Amino acid sequence: ALPAGLMVEVLAPRAAGSGMASVLLLLNGTFIPKATSFTTLSVKVVGLIMVAGSGLALGTEGPMIHMGACVGSLCTHAFARF
Repeated sequence: ALPAGLMVEVLAPRAAGSGMASVLLLLNGTFIPKATSFTTLSVKVVGLIMVAGSGLALGTEGPMIHMGACVGSLCTHAFARF
């Protein structure tokens, strides 16, 4: 769990927590820089795998919703020119 915490602290501080609050704020129109970036998504995925693999208790619903919002945002940015 320590490497997961270090990744969040150093690479993507927006990946901390469940991410539900960030997603709700984004849906209400609040701009949060880098809340749905590729770095946030990758740190969230790797951190969730590390924490779940270490046997710590965590709720997976909030992080999955945040990861889904990241994927959706990245897809809309990738296909915006079509």
